[in-house]
Amino acid sequence: MSKRFQPKKRPRSPFKHERSADLTLWIADGFAGGQPARVATDIEVSVGRTNSERAIGFVVYKKKTGRRLDPNHPDNMAAFVLDRDQVTALIGLLQAKLRTLRRPHGRKTDSFEFLRLTNPTVRLNTKLELAAMKAHPGWRHPKEDENHPDAFSREQDENYDGDEPLIWVRDPGAPDGIELIKWFEKTHPRKAQRIERDFTKRLWAGELI
Repeated sequence: MSKRFQPKKRPRSPFKHERSADLTLWIADGFAGGQPARVATDIEVSVGRTNSERAIGFVVYKKKTGRRLDPNHPDNMAAFVLDRDQVTALIGLLQAKLRTLRRPHGRKTDSFEFLRLTNPTVRLNTKLELAAMKAHPGWRHPKEDENHPDAFSREQDENYDGDEPLIWVRDPGAPDGIELIKWFEKTHPRKAQRIERDFTKRLWAGELI
């Protein structure tokens, strides 16, 4: 490997009793984004929704083993889950403590994948896309198609209770992504405007985490 493509060496943490870890956030199946620590570390924490879809799972492992997808592997240092009530309590704690944390040691590293989780534009487009999928005749989610090779799941809105996975199948020729959102805004302008007004109102009220 040439020097040009070698990763930058991170400094060691000056705090002897704090063990830093790199963070992997699983946004969806097969789609994860990382937020590495600013300092050198040999462990990683993998966080994502469990297969039961009723908990958030945490796996702590040594980076050299690469066992973030196997919570039962014996080399893991820890593996546990938190249910919806516990995650809500954890969010409250993190929001309260974030303002009291001092600036981290080391150089900041950006994470595009993590920013997608909190970016208002991305979140609004996700809501508009979900509404468009419900309205467009070329999108469907019948239960008999759950094993369809072209089926895939989409993120739900904040009111989705998680009791049933929502599987969508796109018919050939049906628009998706930005083109699907444009179709929805053109054919259902009032619904699109209502979603945008509600989202903006909740965003400015601080109701969106």
